[in-house]
Amino acid sequence: IGSGPDGFAELRRFLGAFLEVYRTYGPVIRAWMEGQIGDTEVDRLGVKAFSSISEELAARMRTVGAVVDDAVAVTALMAMIERFSYVVASRRMVGDDDSVIDTLAHIVHRGFFGAPGAAAAD
Repeated sequence: IGSGPDGFAELRRFLGAFLEVYRTYGPVIRAWMEGQIGDTEVDRLGVKAFSSISEELAARMRTVGAVVDDAVAVTALMAMIERFSYVVASRRMVGDDDSVIDTLAHIVHRGFFGAPGAAAAD
């Protein structure tokens, strides 16, 4: 995910897809994130999914050099995306999907991928 408009578009697509998955599988994702799974196989799959996403995001963060510690940044990013999706999916936030996804995408793009500002991403 680069700091330019293509990187913003890629990130926005990822966040939109994540929100859709969260709407469908939110309770499972929350259980994985909170370590509440009693089934070791399901827990293993959750850790594998989280690790796969984390590794890809960390690699992209390293490419642009936007954060000091990509492991800490990925944990912060995943926590923010998960909680944000929870709030949106549980209808505790008023707003249309385009508005909420654009807002999150701008925050994440600028903060985690070194984008120069919203105007450059538009």
